[in-house]
Amino acid sequence: MQANAQFIGIDVAKAELVIGCAGQVSTLANEPAQIERWVRSVPAGSVLAVEASGGFEQALLGAAHTAGLRCYLLNPADVRHYARAVGLRSKTDRVDALVLARYVQAEHAHLHPWQRPAALQRELDVLLKRRAMLVKTRQQVRLALADQHDLLRSAKALLAQYAKLLGAVERQIRDKIGLLSGGAAQLRLLRSIPGIGWLNAAYLTNLFNRIAFVRSDSLVAFAGLDPRACDSGTMRGRRRLSKRGPALMRQLLYNAAMAAARSETFQSMKQALAARGLPITAIYNIIARKLLRIAWAVFKTQSPFDPAKVGPAGPAQPT
Repeated sequence: MQANAQFIGIDVAKAELVIGCAGQVSTLANEPAQIERWVRSVPAGSVLAVEASGGFEQALLGAAHTAGLRCYLLNPADVRHYARAVGLRSKTDRVDALVLARYVQAEHAHLHPWQRPAALQRELDVLLKRRAMLVKTRQQVRLALADQHDLLRSAKALLAQYAKLLGAVERQIRDKIGLLSGGAAQLRLLRSIPGIGWLNAAYLTNLFNRIAFVRSDSLVAFAGLDPRACDSGTMRGRRRLSKRGPALMRQLLYNAAMAAARSETFQSMKQALAARGLPITAIYNIIARKLLRIAWAVFKTQSPFDPAKVGPAGPAQPT
């Protein structure tokens, strides 16, 4: 780092940014003009850390990245655990900003800097998340009125509007995938995998174009589908998924695994896992992990899925 470079933590809210650096705290309106002005005053080579804040951090990250500053978008749970580990007893915007600065100064060598997605990739991310929200709220309406038949009949018009809106969102997703370089061809290749429908294929096509994963293990870890060890001495603890990545990604892959398990290609794998006494949730998570590795291999080789490579114990695991 340059001599005058700083480690800066920023607590982001909708209206305000609380900036912590070297034990000092200041505030700034979360407005593009003020952010641009502040970024120009930051010493070259400085490092910024913010928590994911529902999109309110995007203007700051974009401006800082354009200015050549190294930025880190941190998981709020990680920062919370770090604050507890160093003995902090209170949580305020001021404390959060200083903790972020302290955390990134100590751990930046082990973190991945934030990379700005292309505008089209960002739009696809937003559309995929909006679709998931619409599906969830539609299901909540149905569940809330499931035993109220008169009200459910009255809600038919509302549910029809949900269906219409979902259709519009899905058309936009398909259109934007077609605008990605090679997106339409990549979508078709991924859909050659049993269980991978157009929605999973769209999500993965956007992801693979945005992040250049070097190994399939990195991709599995990104998705939070990697088993987390919990061992001590001779005791071998139960493995659980880390669940560190996007929840939507895991949800989509789990649904894909349920569909794949019904296919001729993956039936023997499901039966072999069941014979080992694994619960059905674990079986679907294992199949989801396999599907993700296969999708990565299909994308890397630009070759359609070959069912001949899947044996009774499941497909090979490319790394």
